[in-house]
Amino acid sequence: MNSEFERLNSGFSGATSMLCNRCLANPALGTKLRHCGRCRGPAYCSKMCAQADWTEHKLVCEGKCKYHDEALAAHQTQGGRMRDFDPHRDYIVDWFEAVPGFFAQAELLAWQYRNEAPFLLASASESDVAGKAIRLKVVAHLLGR
Repeated sequence: MNSEFERLNSGFSGATSMLCNRCLANPALGTKLRHCGRCRGPAYCSKMCAQADWTEHKLVCEGKCKYHDEALAAHQTQGGRMRDFDPHRDYIVDWFEAVPGFFAQAELLAWQYRNEAPFLLASASESDVAGKAIRLKVVAHLLGR
């Protein structure tokens, strides 16, 4: 394959294919990917891949769990009941929403490259808990063209 993008999306069949977060492989036939047990974030094809990725994922996982706990505390402080709190909600989206100008920049990039059906990739350093160094990258949509 020519690029990382093509490798990630090989086997695309109209729905997003799920790949191992570590080795980028599809799960073996008859098996499913396993998600991180703490944050339910990245998916892995095996316990070996999960363990190999732990050093990188650990900070993200701890940050996501901490943010989840803070969101629960805020929900309860505002009078919300524990049973009404959604523990599986992706609070990472809330984190991106809290970064000033992030969505405006993403919308501008999407508009500029609208004829190319782009993917926007957001990345940040694991130590950048404030979201000050988020980078947005435009990746051309190569599938179906």
